[in-house]
Amino acid sequence: MFKSFIKNKKTKRVIFFPDWRWGNPYQTLLASGIEKCDYCVDFLNYKSSALLPINSALQGQRKPDIVHLHWLDYYLDALFWSSNQAFVYLRLMLIIIDITLLKIRGIKVVWTVHNLISHESPCPDRELIALKTIARLCHVVVHSEGAKSVVAEKYNINQKKISVAPLGSYVGYYPNDRETNQKIIQKLNLNPQNKTFLFVGAIRRYKGVNELVEAFLRTTNPTYRLVIAGSLRNEDDRQWLEQKAQQDQRIKLSLEFIPENELTAYLNCCDVVVLPFVKTLTSASAILAMSYGKPLILPEIGRVFSMPEEGVIYYSQDLGLDWALEEAVNRDLTAMGIANLQYAQRFTFDKVAKILVDAVYS
Repeated sequence: MFKSFIKNKKTKRVIFFPDWRWGNPYQTLLASGIEKCDYCVDFLNYKSSALLPINSALQGQRKPDIVHLHWLDYYLDALFWSSNQAFVYLRLMLIIIDITLLKIRGIKVVWTVHNLISHESPCPDRELIALKTIARLCHVVVHSEGAKSVVAEKYNINQKKISVAPLGSYVGYYPNDRETNQKIIQKLNLNPQNKTFLFVGAIRRYKGVNELVEAFLRTTNPTYRLVIAGSLRNEDDRQWLEQKAQQDQRIKLSLEFIPENELTAYLNCCDVVVLPFVKTLTSASAILAMSYGKPLILPEIGRVFSMPEEGVIYYSQDLGLDWALEEAVNRDLTAMGIANLQYAQRFTFDKVAKILVDAVYS
C-alpha cells in the first residue's frame, strides 16, 4: 500500500475540462491511453458562475501538472449574457487572469481545438475574440496537419504553438453481433442488392443533411438506398425529412438516438458513409466509419482531416454531392474501406495518447 501511495504521489496529474464522458467515449478512451503512460487523469467541470471558472473548480484539489481543456462552450457562456461591450471585455480579462494564474502556479495549460467556432454559437464574432485570446495563452493541440494551418491562420498564432495528435479510432470498441445486424437490416428493409449510403449521428443543420437528401433525390439508380440515422432537436427538420422519405421510398429514416449496441449494425448495413459537413475541423463520425472499414464521401473542406486519399470520394462545387453518390458505383469500395481501416488501426487511442504525452505533456 505504501509503495502504491508513493507511486501515486509521483505520477503526474492531468485534469480534463469539461467532463463530457456521457454519450461519447472520446475522453474515456484518451484518458485510458494517457494513464498507460504513467499519468493520472481526472475530470472536472468549469464553475461557470464563478469569476475564475477553472481556478474555482480546482479549489480543494491536489494541484495538477496539466490542465487540458477540450470543449469551451460552458467556459465562454458568460460572454453571451450581455450586449454591454464593457461587460464583454471584463469577462475576457477574467479569462486571461484565470489561465494566467494557472501558469503562474506552474500548471501547463493545453487546449485541444475541436471546432474553430462552436457550431451553434449565439455570437460567433465575440466567441472568436475569446478563442484567439485563449489560443495565445495555451499550448494548442489539433487532430491533423490540415487543421494545424487552418487554426494558426484563424487564431493568428504561430504554428510552433500547435501540436498534432490524431483523433483516436474506435476499432473494436462498439459491440458487434449478428442478431442486432439482422434486426437493423429488417427494420430498414434493405437487401444485398442495394447500394446503401449512410449518415449516422446527431442530425444538425451544420452537418449538411438537407444537402445530402436533395442530392440523393437527384440520383436515379433504383438500387440506391440512403439511411439517415440519429437524433434531432428540430421538429421542422423531422417533418421535412419524413416528407422527403415519402417522396422517395429509397430514403430510410431512423430518427432517434442510436444506442451503442446498434451503432455497429448501422455501419455494417451500409456500403458508404456520407458526411456532407457545411463546416468542420475534425470528425469523430469519419474516424468511426474508418474504424469499421467504410469508404467515405466528404466535401472538399473534409481534406482538413488529412485522411488517406484512396479511402475518400471528395466532392466540390463543380463536382457536386450527387456526382459523388453516382461515382461510388465506379469505385472499388472494398479497397477504399481497407485503406481506411488500415489508417484507423495506426491511430488507436493508446497510440494517440503516447503521441500527445511525448509531444505536449512531457
